[in-house]
Amino acid sequence: AEQAQAELARQAAELAAAAAAHRNATANSTGNAAMAALLDGNLAQKAMLAYHLFGFLCTNQLLMAVTMMTIAGAVCSWYWVLDKDDMQPLPIASALWRTCRYSIGSCAFGGLIIAFVQFLRYVLAYIDSKTQKLQDKNKFFKILMKVLACILWCFEKVVKFISKNAYIMVAMKG
Repeated sequence: AEQAQAELARQAAELAAAAAAHRNATANSTGNAAMAALLDGNLAQKAMLAYHLFGFLCTNQLLMAVTMMTIAGAVCSWYWVLDKDDMQPLPIASALWRTCRYSIGSCAFGGLIIAFVQFLRYVLAYIDSKTQKLQDKNKFFKILMKVLACILWCFEKVVKFISKNAYIMVAMKG
């Protein structure tokens, strides 16, 4: 029983490390810390951890999209009112309602795209950590991994920029 509890505690620590590493992923271009949790364990555990990591990324991006669209909707409802005394009593609550009622699909799709790109970055970081010995021997492969990491980082930033502006347009136009 103690051994099973210790194993559950180790797995929980691995998931917590993956979540903490995701929060720091913007500062760490390769995201090696999140993939370090995948280094030990069997294939089923690795697959479940990857599945849950992708689910976490999707959920995180969905919440961020709903937040951005709610803020944009509240600002638009304030900006487009000519007489500020005629404004809705709860602009943030009504913007959240409009977002959840009419635009949740746009938020989910944009969040899915961003989460997929982030997941690709984590997979690349995992491959990078598993091929360190090969990279020490082959400088071309090491440079290739760094270039791919940079390309994926730039691609994520571009997708986030486009998605943020798309959320604002959806909040404005409906």
